[in-house]
This record gives sequence, C-alpha cells and structure tokens, in this order.
Amino acid sequence: ITMLLRDLDDPDKARDAVDRLATQGDRIAPKLVTIARRDNSLTRRGWAIAALGRIGGDEARETLAWLSRNDKQPELIRIWASAAQIKSATTPDEFAEAMELVRRHPALQRPLGKRIEQQLHNSDANFSGYAACLSFRHQWATPKHEISPRKAI
Repeated sequence: ITMLLRDLDDPDKARDAVDRLATQGDRIAPKLVTIARRDNSLTRRGWAIAALGRIGGDEARETLAWLSRNDKQPELIRIWASAAQIKSATTPDEFAEAMELVRRHPALQRPLGKRIEQQLHNSDANFSGYAACLSFRHQWATPKHEISPRKAI
C-alpha cells in the first residue's frame, strides 16, 4: 500500500496505482483523505482525489464535497474534487449537487452531460429521477443569445 501511495506522484505509475488503491475500498480511504487534503504535491492530491471518487463511501464523499467547496483550496483541487463527484454520481441528489458544481465550474458541463447519458443508459437507472438532470443538460446545451436593450437617445 505504501508503494502505491508513493506511485501517485509518478506519472508513469499513478493511473495503475489509483486502480489498485480503489480495490482497497474504505480500508485505504483515510490515507487518501489525508493526501487529498494536505499533501504538498498537487499531483498526488489529484490522484488521491480520483481514487476517492472511485472508492465512494461517506468519508470519500464528504472529503470531495469539502475540497470542492473550500475556497482556500487551489482552484485545480476544487475542480478535480468536483469532477470526481460528477463521475461518481448515481442518485438524483448526487446529480443535483453535480449541477451546482457545474454552475461553479462551467468547464465540467460536458463531463456532467456524459455522466447523465451513462446513467440513463444504465439498465438499473430510474429514468424519472433524472428528468431534472436532463432539463439542466438541455439548458446548458442550448445557446443563449441575450440581447440587451439599448436606451433610446
């Protein structure tokens, strides 16, 4: 486990380390939480965030939510944490939170749209529960051309 945690800082090994760490589940979550919140390396923090998103569970979700909302965190960390939350969303409440994350980070609009599509194609999905998400997706996908009224002179 220690080697896998160190590998999070190695670009050639990080993806495999995340895959292997994710299989450890809740057992490894506390160590990943510490790295995600406090490590000096943004690279390690980012990969720890990705692993927490894959593991799920209350501790991981709480940490990702805290990181994404904490304005004292670097913007990159907030975006990574938001992306991990979007990628792991499965319930209507989690999708509602994901919509708020996209409002704060518009660059995450496309990943949210893709996640909604994945969930809708999932045979276990409750389609009625995602109607609001589809409405949101349509709202973001539809270009808005606002014309501001000019004052008559």
